[in-house]
Amino acid sequence: MSQTVHHPALKRGYQVAGVLKRVGAASPPPPAAVASYPRGRRAKFTAHERANGRSQFVAATSVLRHLEALAKAGLSRREIERRCGVSRLTILRIVRGELRQIHRRTAGALLAVTPVPLAEQLVGLVVIVGTQRRLRALVAAGWAQSTLARMLATTPSQVRRLLETDRPCSSRMRAAVARLYDSLWAQAPPGSTPAQRRSASRARRYAQERGWAVPMGWDDEEIDSPEGRARPGDSPTRVARPGGRALVPRASARIEDLQWMVETGESLSGACTRLGLAPAALYRQLERSDRLDLWQRLAAREAA
Repeated sequence: MSQTVHHPALKRGYQVAGVLKRVGAASPPPPAAVASYPRGRRAKFTAHERANGRSQFVAATSVLRHLEALAKAGLSRREIERRCGVSRLTILRIVRGELRQIHRRTAGALLAVTPVPLAEQLVGLVVIVGTQRRLRALVAAGWAQSTLARMLATTPSQVRRLLETDRPCSSRMRAAVARLYDSLWAQAPPGSTPAQRRSASRARRYAQERGWAVPMGWDDEEIDSPEGRARPGDSPTRVARPGGRALVPRASARIEDLQWMVETGESLSGACTRLGLAPAALYRQLERSDRLDLWQRLAAREAA
């Protein structure tokens, strides 16, 4: 059994927050009490702790592994700083290996940070996967890029960048796109004028040429996951045509989805929005598939 070593300068007791503490006791004073000591007394306490094998500094190895796990989960250094109060510079020095030992309080604060879903992150850059898929699905449903840019209070070039590149986006933009998607995924784009209908048709054609899935093709559990995939029946399939690059959907899967929507009470406009098709295009597809009975049921429900 090791004997406690008493620092010569710490053999006397002293008053902390109205309670007599003795540094050589089995239970040392709390960190908050030590932080309130005068500078010289804190130094003496630190020397005493080291002499008894209770250093205030610990190896940074476990903290470094934890930071690497947080980075793989998508947390930026700004996000970690916001959640634990440790500065980004300190976190960067730990990641670079410049700090071999860190204070116990710093280690405890960093180890207390846990991975959180992308939608709950507060600051910094985040993975663009979910944001890009939501925007692409809205375009596939007929929403023009210029309209989406106006709703997001940004520029069409910024929306185009989000649609076409894999660079990270800000957490603020991700939250704005998520809110917009939640409000628009089941709504049909404006179509009261010929210009609006042409705009929606161009957006759908643009998405079909790139194989983007409509909102109905994504489950909430899959849309933010890098490994997530849209359901096969809701993504266009490339068909080789001489002299053209047309894309046509998988009709059988789409008819199956449409039948399910009819049975669950969906209206004609709602079905067109979910499938990303104009009413005329849906009618032609049902006519080719000899399923105009579905069209009649949808039209009757829409008229009612």
